[in-house]
Amino acid sequence: MALPEQGVLLYYKFVTLPDPEATRNWFERSCSSLALLGRIRIAPGGVNVTVGGSMESLREHIDAVAGQELFQGCDFKLAACSRPMDRDAAASCGFDSLSVRLVEEIVTLGVFPSPSLANAGKHLSPEQFHGMLDQAGSLKQSNAVVLDARNIYETRIGKFCPPPGIAFLDPKIRQYSDLPAWIDEHAEQLRNKSVLMYCTGGVRCEMASAYIRSKGEEFENVYQPRATQLSGGIQRYLEAFPEGGYFHGKNFVFDHRISVPSLQDKTVGCCYSCKSPYDDYTPRLRCSMCRMLVLLCESCKASVPYLCELCAANQHSSEPVESGRDKCSKLRILCLHGFRQNASNLKGRLASLSKKLRRTAEFVFIDAPHELPLLYQLLEDETRQEPTAQPHKKFAWLTDPDGPKASTQTWTPVQKSFDPMQYQKQTSGWSESWEYLEQVFADRGPFDGVLGFSQGAAVAAILSSLKDAGLIDIKFVVLCSGFVSPVLEQQVLGGLIDCPSLHIFSGKTGYDRQISCTESERLAGKFRPGSRTVVRHDSGHIVPTRPDYLEKYSEFFKQFL
Repeated sequence: MALPEQGVLLYYKFVTLPDPEATRNWFERSCSSLALLGRIRIAPGGVNVTVGGSMESLREHIDAVAGQELFQGCDFKLAACSRPMDRDAAASCGFDSLSVRLVEEIVTLGVFPSPSLANAGKHLSPEQFHGMLDQAGSLKQSNAVVLDARNIYETRIGKFCPPPGIAFLDPKIRQYSDLPAWIDEHAEQLRNKSVLMYCTGGVRCEMASAYIRSKGEEFENVYQPRATQLSGGIQRYLEAFPEGGYFHGKNFVFDHRISVPSLQDKTVGCCYSCKSPYDDYTPRLRCSMCRMLVLLCESCKASVPYLCELCAANQHSSEPVESGRDKCSKLRILCLHGFRQNASNLKGRLASLSKKLRRTAEFVFIDAPHELPLLYQLLEDETRQEPTAQPHKKFAWLTDPDGPKASTQTWTPVQKSFDPMQYQKQTSGWSESWEYLEQVFADRGPFDGVLGFSQGAAVAAILSSLKDAGLIDIKFVVLCSGFVSPVLEQQVLGGLIDCPSLHIFSGKTGYDRQISCTESERLAGKFRPGSRTVVRHDSGHIVPTRPDYLEKYSEFFKQFL
């Protein structure tokens, strides 16, 4: 029997979500039931989706999303493709599982406050974008410039090549949040210009074009930048111009396809080392300093360590980053995930934080020792089918002694909805978790500190009380959306913990639907006032990475470097 046709679906929507947590739950249920894999990011201001699966399931998902009033008008970019040929590459792209996460923004430009999307650049269809390049090229001299809003490794295998007389601007940025600084430094090249901007699918241009157009009243009145963007990005352009048009090379994509060529299939990229034509990122080679993708051919990839062109240009050491304490004396932080999660979940949740603090800290992620059963909630009429997605193991540090036990790695139906007070019943399993953590410290330590999220924060607080007793050697703890565990109550017996602590939690009642801000406040109250730092944010069950919050985190960490 022939296998069903496979495909990849991309779409985004900037829209105010009245209940991001409920939206996240809906997407997770919907995509799991259709066996879709990939990444979905949910923020108060919208959604950003890249998923893959059978074309039939993807079309069913499109119908379900389009039928919701909030998401009407989405530009669904659906493309047929083959099944992943390289499982390691698919895994590195996050296409071996389904990840649905709450984030602050669906795309992080890295400026605060974020520019108003009402001021975003005018959308041009692929035909209009192509026509403007034609028209500007015929004039030989033009005030139009083409701006690539993508990262440098993306531009190295494919880009727009405008006709003579039109400047092409490649910011050569390592990550999207570096783009505002480049725009600030190169404002002269954008002054009084018609800026034709593009990215992979359009979402990055929304924010970036709004930033250019909102440089302040003086900038807007004097320089009057006119930013326009390619609607639907490179993907829509190649659909309209399959031979490539003005786009040469391959379109880098963030899924298991790695890149998508035009029918022209011209090799634009070259090996960074020997400069021979090469444009295959499938090996997923990364810079030993900054972890950015590096383009090296088969002959040159044996020469390690790898160094990207940006690190080489900045004359970084070519020594690779090793685990343990490195020459930069970065803080090593052990990270403990929440209940019914795993190390991979927390690593994804903290990806933005890890990236922005990469020069300060190395984060080490581990699974908890108690494996949990895989549960899915039945609908009211009990008709919901068992999820068909490949199950991934879930773990806990503390468990409910009366809760369901893990048996086989199969899905188990439950009729109860999520109980926001379930953490109060999680009183068992500490002795096994403590024995396991002792071994982690012996095998993978030393660690400067421990970061815990949700139940992981409750456990990190227990560890901080053991520091007081001299049973563990850490300098600090970071407690994110934490609560007071009954185990901690038994440990401290009414006293205060004298361990430096950073508490990060929502400061608004009802925003965190998992752990109330009252519980997180109560946990902070278990630490001596002189040694605790509290950061109250205006989001939900997340660790926010806005610049104003990052500054507070950095100030806390500096005292231990």
